Amino acid sequence: MDLNTNTDEKEQLKYFWGCELSSTKKTYHWKPESTDDDSEDEEFSGFCISHLLILKQFQVLIGATAVQEELNVVKLETSGYYGVIKQPIFQLKRGTEDRVVLDVNIYNYCVLRLISGTGPVYISGEHVVDISFAEDKICPCFLM
Repeated sequence: MDLNTNTDEKEQLKYFWGCELSSTKKTYHWKPESTDDDSEDEEFSGFCISHLLILKQFQVLIGATAVQEELNVVKLETSGYYGVIKQPIFQLKRGTEDRVVLDVNIYNYCVLRLISGTGPVYISGEHVVDISFAEDKICPCFLM
């Protein structure tokens, strides 16, 4: 077996992503469809798609219509190495803390929940889709 031969192919697509949390929509679910194809169809064997949400170098903003000095706290729920994580990740207050920059990578799913305040809070990031093809029919994607 030649270890220097790489028969895997990978394509990466990147998309702008955003959501709004407010008193009328306190929860946002990010759960894109992932594909790990186990079919016997030769045309699609070894095909895999994984998703990554990157909240890095993008801003989280409090809306101009937010209540002055009201504390807005957002909690993230996702899976981590040791299981499910439910933790506040930022807080904003119009007039003093209008924006924050995050550095978070989320694989395959998350729930963002406004647990305090009425918003609106605008969260933006990048949705990365990795498409992999492997001749050995083993999905090389990192799927949680």
